[in-house]
Amino acid sequence: MIFCQGLTGLAIGLMLCLTNGKYSQVNMPERINRREEMIKAASELFLKHGYIATSVQQIADIVGCTKAALYYHFKEGKEEILQEVLHTDMPDMMGIIQGCEGAASLRELIELFGQGLMQKAEGRIHRLRWTISEYPNFGPREQELIHQKQMLFHQALTESIQRFVPDHAEAEKIAWQVICSFIGYAQYFISLELRKIVDLQMQEFVKIVAEFVACGR
Repeated sequence: MIFCQGLTGLAIGLMLCLTNGKYSQVNMPERINRREEMIKAASELFLKHGYIATSVQQIADIVGCTKAALYYHFKEGKEEILQEVLHTDMPDMMGIIQGCEGAASLRELIELFGQGLMQKAEGRIHRLRWTISEYPNFGPREQELIHQKQMLFHQALTESIQRFVPDHAEAEKIAWQVICSFIGYAQYFISLELRKIVDLQMQEFVKIVAEFVACGR
Protein backbone atom coordinates (compact mmCIF):
# COMPACT_ATOMS: atom_id res chain seq x y z
CA MET A 1 0.00 0.00 0.00
CA ILE A 2 2.79 2.41 0.96
CA PHE A 3 4.62 1.50 -2.24
CA CYS A 4 1.51 2.28 -4.36
CA GLN A 5 1.00 5.60 -2.61
CA GLY A 6 4.63 6.44 -3.30
CA LEU A 7 4.18 5.71 -7.01
CA THR A 8 1.05 7.86 -7.10
CA GLY A 9 2.87 10.74 -5.47
CA LEU A 10 5.77 10.35 -7.90
CA ALA A 11 3.38 10.39 -10.88
CA ILE A 12 1.71 13.58 -9.67
CA GLY A 13 5.11 15.14 -9.08
CA LEU A 14 6.18 14.32 -12.63
CA MET A 15 2.95 15.83 -14.00
CA LEU A 16 3.56 19.04 -12.08
CA CYS A 17 7.10 19.25 -13.42
CA LEU A 18 6.01 18.62 -17.00
CA THR A 19 3.33 21.32 -16.77
CA ASN A 20 5.47 23.86 -14.87
CA GLY A 21 3.28 23.58 -11.81
CA LYS A 22 0.05 24.21 -13.75
CA TYR A 23 -1.42 20.75 -13.44
CA SER A 24 -4.67 22.05 -11.92
CA GLN A 25 -5.17 24.47 -14.83
CA VAL A 26 -4.86 22.03 -17.72
CA ASN A 27 -8.57 22.21 -18.52
CA MET A 28 -9.07 25.88 -17.60
CA PRO A 29 -9.59 27.20 -21.19
CA GLU A 30 -12.13 24.46 -21.80
CA ARG A 31 -13.97 25.37 -18.59
CA ILE A 32 -14.05 29.06 -19.54
CA ASN A 33 -15.35 28.26 -23.03
CA ARG A 34 -18.08 26.03 -21.63
CA ARG A 35 -19.12 28.76 -19.19
CA GLU A 36 -19.32 31.28 -22.04
CA GLU A 37 -21.39 28.83 -24.07
CA MET A 38 -23.85 28.57 -21.19
CA ILE A 39 -24.16 32.35 -20.90
CA LYS A 40 -24.68 32.71 -24.66
CA ALA A 41 -27.30 29.94 -24.75
CA ALA A 42 -29.13 31.44 -21.78
CA SER A 43 -29.11 34.89 -23.39
CA GLU A 44 -30.68 33.55 -26.58
CA LEU A 45 -33.34 31.61 -24.65
CA PHE A 46 -34.13 34.57 -22.38
CA LEU A 47 -34.63 36.80 -25.41
CA LYS A 48 -36.76 34.24 -27.24
CA HIS A 49 -38.89 32.79 -24.44
CA GLY A 50 -38.45 35.18 -21.52
CA TYR A 51 -36.58 34.73 -18.26
CA ILE A 52 -39.41 33.05 -16.33
CA ALA A 53 -40.28 30.61 -19.12
CA THR A 54 -36.67 29.48 -19.59
CA SER A 55 -35.55 26.54 -17.47
CA VAL A 56 -32.10 25.39 -16.42
CA GLN A 57 -32.73 22.16 -18.31
CA GLN A 58 -33.38 24.06 -21.54
CA ILE A 59 -30.08 25.91 -21.18
CA ALA A 60 -28.26 22.64 -20.49
CA ASP A 61 -29.91 21.01 -23.53
CA ILE A 62 -28.78 23.81 -25.85
CA VAL A 63 -25.20 23.60 -24.57
CA GLY A 64 -25.25 19.80 -24.60
CA CYS A 65 -24.47 19.22 -20.95
CA THR A 66 -26.19 17.98 -17.81
CA LYS A 67 -27.91 20.18 -15.23
CA ALA A 68 -25.22 19.10 -12.78
CA ALA A 69 -22.53 20.46 -15.11
CA LEU A 70 -24.39 23.76 -15.38
CA TYR A 71 -24.71 24.06 -11.60
CA TYR A 72 -20.98 23.33 -11.35
CA HIS A 73 -20.33 26.62 -13.17
CA PHE A 74 -23.27 28.54 -11.69
CA LYS A 75 -23.95 27.53 -8.10
CA GLU A 76 -27.10 29.67 -7.86
CA GLY A 77 -28.48 28.36 -11.14
CA LYS A 78 -30.58 30.52 -13.44
CA GLU A 79 -30.40 33.63 -11.25
CA GLU A 80 -26.61 33.68 -11.38
CA ILE A 81 -26.66 33.08 -15.14
CA LEU A 82 -29.02 36.04 -15.55
CA GLN A 83 -26.58 38.27 -13.69
CA GLU A 84 -23.82 37.22 -16.08
CA VAL A 85 -26.09 37.86 -19.07
CA LEU A 86 -26.87 41.36 -17.79
CA HIS A 87 -23.17 42.00 -17.18
CA THR A 88 -21.99 40.89 -20.60
CA ASP A 89 -24.98 41.15 -22.90
CA MET A 90 -26.67 44.45 -22.10
CA PRO A 91 -26.09 47.01 -24.85
CA ASP A 92 -22.63 48.54 -24.52
CA MET A 93 -23.24 52.29 -24.36
CA MET A 94 -19.91 53.44 -22.91
CA GLY A 95 -18.14 53.02 -26.24
CA ILE A 96 -20.57 55.51 -27.77
CA ILE A 97 -19.44 58.23 -25.38
CA GLN A 98 -15.78 57.49 -26.11
CA GLY A 99 -16.54 58.24 -29.75
CA CYS A 100 -17.61 61.77 -28.78
CA GLU A 101 -14.30 62.83 -27.23
CA GLY A 102 -13.26 64.86 -30.27
CA ALA A 103 -16.38 67.07 -30.23
CA ALA A 104 -15.60 70.80 -30.40
CA SER A 105 -19.04 71.98 -29.24
CA LEU A 106 -22.09 70.76 -27.34
CA ARG A 107 -24.02 70.49 -30.58
CA GLU A 108 -21.32 68.34 -32.19
CA LEU A 109 -21.13 66.19 -29.05
CA ILE A 110 -24.87 65.48 -29.19
CA GLU A 111 -24.73 64.73 -32.91
CA LEU A 112 -21.84 62.29 -32.46
CA PHE A 113 -23.63 60.68 -29.53
CA GLY A 114 -26.85 60.30 -31.52
CA GLN A 115 -25.07 58.85 -34.53
CA GLY A 116 -23.17 56.40 -32.33
CA LEU A 117 -26.31 55.33 -30.50
CA MET A 118 -28.22 54.75 -33.72
CA GLN A 119 -25.50 52.51 -35.14
CA LYS A 120 -26.63 48.91 -34.69
CA ALA A 121 -29.70 50.46 -33.09
CA GLU A 122 -31.99 47.53 -33.86
CA GLY A 123 -29.89 45.09 -31.83
CA ARG A 124 -29.46 47.53 -28.95
CA ILE A 125 -33.14 48.44 -28.85
CA HIS A 126 -34.19 44.79 -29.05
CA ARG A 127 -32.17 43.99 -25.93
CA LEU A 128 -33.25 47.17 -24.17
CA ARG A 129 -36.89 46.37 -24.91
CA TRP A 130 -36.37 42.87 -23.50
CA THR A 131 -34.76 44.33 -20.36
CA ILE A 132 -37.69 46.71 -19.83
CA SER A 133 -40.34 44.04 -20.36
CA GLU A 134 -38.57 41.49 -18.14
CA TYR A 135 -37.56 43.95 -15.42
CA PRO A 136 -40.53 43.14 -13.11
CA ASN A 137 -39.47 39.46 -13.15
CA PHE A 138 -35.94 40.17 -11.95
CA GLY A 139 -34.82 40.00 -8.34
CA PRO A 140 -33.44 42.97 -6.36
CA ARG A 141 -29.82 42.19 -7.26
CA GLU A 142 -30.55 42.08 -10.99
CA GLN A 143 -32.60 45.28 -10.84
CA GLU A 144 -29.82 47.02 -8.93
CA LEU A 145 -27.30 45.88 -11.56
CA ILE A 146 -29.44 47.40 -14.32
CA HIS A 147 -29.73 50.67 -12.39
CA GLN A 148 -25.97 50.79 -11.84
CA LYS A 149 -25.19 50.30 -15.53
CA GLN A 150 -27.68 52.96 -16.60
CA MET A 151 -26.43 55.45 -14.02
CA LEU A 152 -22.80 54.87 -15.05
CA PHE A 153 -23.80 55.56 -18.65
CA HIS A 154 -25.62 58.76 -17.64
CA GLN A 155 -22.70 59.85 -15.47
CA ALA A 156 -20.22 59.37 -18.32
CA LEU A 157 -22.39 61.41 -20.70
CA THR A 158 -22.83 64.11 -18.04
CA GLU A 159 -19.05 64.41 -17.65
CA SER A 160 -18.67 64.80 -21.43
CA ILE A 161 -21.35 67.50 -21.51
CA GLN A 162 -19.63 69.39 -18.67
CA ARG A 163 -16.84 70.27 -21.08
CA PHE A 164 -19.34 72.75 -22.54
CA VAL A 165 -21.83 73.16 -19.67
CA PRO A 166 -19.82 73.50 -16.42
CA ASP A 167 -22.87 73.47 -14.14
CA HIS A 168 -23.18 69.85 -13.01
CA ALA A 169 -26.92 69.91 -12.31
CA GLU A 170 -27.70 71.38 -15.73
CA ALA A 171 -25.36 68.92 -17.44
CA GLU A 172 -27.18 66.04 -15.73
CA LYS A 173 -30.54 67.26 -17.02
CA ILE A 174 -29.19 67.67 -20.54
CA ALA A 175 -27.78 64.13 -20.43
CA TRP A 176 -31.19 62.68 -19.49
CA GLN A 177 -32.88 64.81 -22.15
CA VAL A 178 -30.51 63.55 -24.84
CA ILE A 179 -30.69 59.89 -23.77
CA CYS A 180 -34.49 59.86 -23.58
CA SER A 181 -34.84 61.67 -26.92
CA PHE A 182 -32.76 59.18 -28.87
CA ILE A 183 -34.06 56.09 -27.06
CA GLY A 184 -37.58 57.37 -27.69
CA TYR A 185 -36.90 57.77 -31.40
CA ALA A 186 -35.44 54.28 -31.56
CA GLN A 187 -38.45 52.78 -29.77
CA TYR A 188 -41.03 54.47 -32.00
CA PHE A 189 -39.34 54.67 -35.37
CA ILE A 190 -37.29 51.46 -35.26
CA SER A 191 -39.24 49.10 -32.99
CA LEU A 192 -42.65 50.16 -34.37
CA GLU A 193 -41.23 50.75 -37.88
CA LEU A 194 -42.73 54.23 -38.12
CA ARG A 195 -39.91 55.07 -40.53
CA LYS A 196 -41.99 53.34 -43.18
CA ILE A 197 -44.85 55.83 -42.90
CA VAL A 198 -43.30 58.97 -41.34
CA ASP A 199 -40.70 61.02 -43.18
CA LEU A 200 -38.31 61.66 -40.29
CA GLN A 201 -35.01 59.93 -40.87
CA MET A 202 -32.49 59.18 -38.15
CA GLN A 203 -29.85 61.69 -39.27
CA GLU A 204 -32.42 64.47 -39.50
CA PHE A 205 -33.76 63.69 -36.03
CA VAL A 206 -30.24 63.67 -34.54
CA LYS A 207 -29.58 67.15 -35.95
CA ILE A 208 -32.94 68.46 -34.67
CA VAL A 209 -32.22 67.26 -31.13
CA ALA A 210 -28.65 68.58 -31.19
CA GLU A 211 -29.75 72.00 -32.40
CA PHE A 212 -32.62 72.21 -29.90
CA VAL A 213 -30.59 71.14 -26.86
CA ALA A 214 -27.51 73.20 -27.71
CA CYS A 215 -29.49 76.34 -28.58
CA GLY A 216 -28.47 79.19 -26.27
CA ARG A 217 -25.76 77.18 -24.53
